[in-house]
Amino acid sequence: MPTHGSSRRIPTTPVGTLNVILALMKQVGVDTDEVLARVDLSSGALQQRERISVATMVAIWDAAEKVSRNPMLGFEVGELAKPEMLDVVGYCMKHGDTLEDVIERWTSYARLLGDLFLFELVSERDQVAIRWTGAAHYAHHPQAANAVLAGTGAFGDYLLGHPLETTEVRFAYPRPDHAPAIEAYLESRATRVTFDAAYNAIVFPRSWLAEPNTHRDPQLLEIIERQAKAMLEELSDDAGLSVKVSSVIAEALKGGDAGSARVAEQLGMSQRTMRRRLDEVGVQYRDLFDQVRRDLASRYLRDTDMDIGEIAFNLTFASIGSFGRAFKRWTGSAPSDYRKQYR
Repeated sequence: MPTHGSSRRIPTTPVGTLNVILALMKQVGVDTDEVLARVDLSSGALQQRERISVATMVAIWDAAEKVSRNPMLGFEVGELAKPEMLDVVGYCMKHGDTLEDVIERWTSYARLLGDLFLFELVSERDQVAIRWTGAAHYAHHPQAANAVLAGTGAFGDYLLGHPLETTEVRFAYPRPDHAPAIEAYLESRATRVTFDAAYNAIVFPRSWLAEPNTHRDPQLLEIIERQAKAMLEELSDDAGLSVKVSSVIAEALKGGDAGSARVAEQLGMSQRTMRRRLDEVGVQYRDLFDQVRRDLASRYLRDTDMDIGEIAFNLTFASIGSFGRAFKRWTGSAPSDYRKQYR
């Protein structure tokens, strides 16, 4: 599991997952074209990629909240989710026999969705918790957490055919100013809402694991599950190449030389071979370089007292001004404003 602020691995997710989230945002009235423009992306640019970094997903949620001016946006997006929106993973969930079977298939195949939707089932005496273990940078973002937990509850309601009896909803982020609105929203679902928890989770009685799934189809599940298993086996080294390149970039930035030639050398290949293999999975080196710098810049501003000039220097910007312009293009905020927001 990636750790918060880790520079050793840059979490990613398939572009198809982002497209689902954008479609749901559009359903609740968000101008997604403006959202993408704020993070220097476009629908056309997304079509040229297979994966994007989780740091980009965080920037998209930041932009969506600013565009919509809606602090409850994540809940509104999440409650519209249906399992089949998650492609083969969702269909495996949809046809499990009981709620426990559904969760087991979710945890088994979620890796096909990248680093966003990883879950585990945790025992807590007479209760169990569906714990979201997705990329920490994403999991600590309030809107993302709200959407994932609302979606988890919506999945349970949909598959069981009636509301899932939830005893507690836990959020890993600090209690926000609009906490009363969140508590009111969850009043009919949970008897307790906890902020600044150790992890994001939905907690419910253990006995509910035996509840039947009203959509189950064992024969169809057998067919779909064969496909899911085959897809897991086919996850190739090249599919993870962008992660490896990003990790080396992050390390190379510490030494001040994160040029593509140096990074390729560290990976034991020529610069030309690295670029060709990245092209094969729809990724450009410049995009990975910017994603790493954006992720590190966000972490430094959020989690450290490092001077903005020092951050700019460490990320190889020519000046504080050029760093400020790049960061505002990435996130829609100036570095100082971003730091204040998280303080």
